Amino acid sequence: MTSSASVSVQNICNEHVISSASFYKWGLTFNGIDMPIMKRLKEFEEENENGKVIR
Repeated sequence: MTSSASVSVQNICNEHVISSASFYKWGLTFNGIDMPIMKRLKEFEEENENGKVIR
């Protein structure tokens, strides 16, 4: 994954095989969410995929 500010949106989209619309929608959805929250969200998604019950 690329974190350089000099990389264009189109290059990132091509690298991850997503549209630029998806990229911007993701940015609007997750803008301002800090890393601990994103980490926990990822854990919830993984638990959901594995069929685990979250209490």
